[in-house]
Amino acid sequence: MNGFFAGSIGILLQGPLPANDQQAQALVRITGQIGADAGTTSGSFDFVIAGPSVAFRYPVSDGDVIVSIGKESVSARGSNGAFTCDLTGLDCAPSS
Repeated sequence: MNGFFAGSIGILLQGPLPANDQQAQALVRITGQIGADAGTTSGSFDFVIAGPSVAFRYPVSDGDVIVSIGKESVSARGSNGAFTCDLTGLDCAPSS
């Protein structure tokens, strides 16, 4: 399989260069075309790195859901509420 990416990657640090993953704060935007033998697609994608967590927008019919994935939890926040799931305890609950 031959794959390719033609586009740009932008990284905006939200502070000084981090000394470890707990200090990382950055906005990343990827725009362009990606493909393989089976076909190609183009578009853009952005996400936020906040310490050991990554958050991204997931488009839905009435806006976006913000999904955050961390080492021990996954959360989703939308216009109608927020939920957090503990990955170690396998428990989900509404967030405040």
